[in-house]
Amino acid sequence: MPAPHLYELYKDAARRRREPVRLTHRELDVLRRVALGMGTAQIAAQLVVSPSTVRKHLENAFGRLGVSSRTAAVARVFPEPEAL
Repeated sequence: MPAPHLYELYKDAARRRREPVRLTHRELDVLRRVALGMGTAQIAAQLVVSPSTVRKHLENAFGRLGVSSRTAAVARVFPEPEAL
């Protein structure tokens, strides 16, 4: 692994290169729960919506983020564990 200070510089530069993506509050709520390991049914129950609504929020978030999976979406929105 490179020197810690160089790695921090690299991470900062990578963050600046990415264009900010605007997600709705609900899309962020759903992605936070995905990052915590919750499934669609659990998220739906917690947010008091249907599982298809959760899937639609994920689909919309994937499109805005330019990703095709839950893992990629979480990595894009929450690159650092403390960001949760």
